[in-house]
Amino acid sequence: MAIGEEETARQERVRAFLESGAAFDGRAPEVISTHGNLLFLAGARVLKMKRAVDFGWMDFSTLDRREAACRRELELNRRTAPDLYLEVLAVTETDAGLALGGAGRPLEWLVAMRRFPEEMRLDHLLEAGRLGPAEMLALADDLAAFHQAAETTPQRGGGDFLEGVILENARDMAALPDLFPPEAVEDLRRRSLADLAERRALVEARRRGGWVRRCHGDLHLANIVLWQGRPQPFDCIEFNEAFACIDTDYDLAFLLMDLDRSGRRDLANLVLNRWLAMMPEPRTQAAGLALLPLFLSLRAAVRAKILGIQQREAAAERQAALRREAGAYLEQARAYL
Repeated sequence: MAIGEEETARQERVRAFLESGAAFDGRAPEVISTHGNLLFLAGARVLKMKRAVDFGWMDFSTLDRREAACRRELELNRRTAPDLYLEVLAVTETDAGLALGGAGRPLEWLVAMRRFPEEMRLDHLLEAGRLGPAEMLALADDLAAFHQAAETTPQRGGGDFLEGVILENARDMAALPDLFPPEAVEDLRRRSLADLAERRALVEARRRGGWVRRCHGDLHLANIVLWQGRPQPFDCIEFNEAFACIDTDYDLAFLLMDLDRSGRRDLANLVLNRWLAMMPEPRTQAAGLALLPLFLSLRAAVRAKILGIQQREAAAERQAALRREAGAYLEQARAYL
């Protein structure tokens, strides 16, 4: 959906204000741009601004929507990273100009976060050889507690949702035939649907049994930081309930897939077994393991298509690496089945 000129102009003014350093005691911040956010980092603080975009599945097209998303992000992420998520702030406007906070009319809304060292993200720690069993056991314990406490959402998830993910992945990858071989995409689609059909009764039994919950939704290594000696997930999905109200096993599967893809199946096994041991109703949870191959495959397929989309817009020197990685994720998705 096209964004109006007023929203675009509003965001350009706020971005210029933040880049000037006026909100950071005069220090010009580092700026990181993603498809949905602009992050301004300086000193010990991060200010996160929602971009005025509407992708259908992510709609930040109006100021009211962006305010609601900021408040929801703060609320949800405080479940797992309360020390990192500080407050929601407005950039306001008066005759004197723009200010952070203040009594003027809100021009834009921001999430204020505590800044952490990038090297303490779990993907960086793993690459540096600094991530081991102790951190994984602590993470599994906390995830088990988080999943047990999460709000149940039986109206979400289930077989229809998973079928939609399978078909959407196939459509998106089929649109990139120069990257994803059509026969491989069709094989993944066919086998994924067959696996779901075979286990659909189990999918629905878990939904009815209360294991579709308001989870993190994007639980991979780059969204977990070692903070004050303990891994803390952050940056959960706040913009789309369908993406986050999922089976707890499907939530965990992203982390397991990421560890496996990084060559650390040993750590993935450790997390899985500890998480199972800490969850209630061990027999019920163990029965859910029959869904794990499909869940792992879906997570790898989603990663494949995202990388495929990213490589189209990436700098020329990065495209070849992204294409190789996307293709490897597609093969991994097929292998899990």
